[in-house]
Amino acid sequence: MADQLLTPTQAAELLGISTKTLREHVRSGEIAVISTGCGMKRPRVAYAASDIQDFINRRRTRLCQSTNTKTARSTNTTFNSGVIAFAALQERRAEERRNKSSAKSVRRQKQL
Repeated sequence: MADQLLTPTQAAELLGISTKTLREHVRSGEIAVISTGCGMKRPRVAYAASDIQDFINRRRTRLCQSTNTKTARSTNTTFNSGVIAFAALQERRAEERRNKSSAKSVRRQKQL
């Protein structure tokens, strides 16, 4: 006895997805397709009801209670890092720039 053939719209409705998502499953090889036309530019396809049911069965999962529970993340760190005083670092760099610019101005005055 032959399987019932479904159109892409019927197969997508049965799965509760769009026809675009159905085509992506076909491209990835998860759902088998039956070519019903002979066109090359726009091939006509159908889906066997048993192939759609096989896809559903492969996708069926049960959530395990031991892996489904959410746990709090640990916030302990074990690396040694110090606190960086950004304000002091900026001030030191600004002081270095001021010293460089004042040294340049002193050299210019000596040249004149």
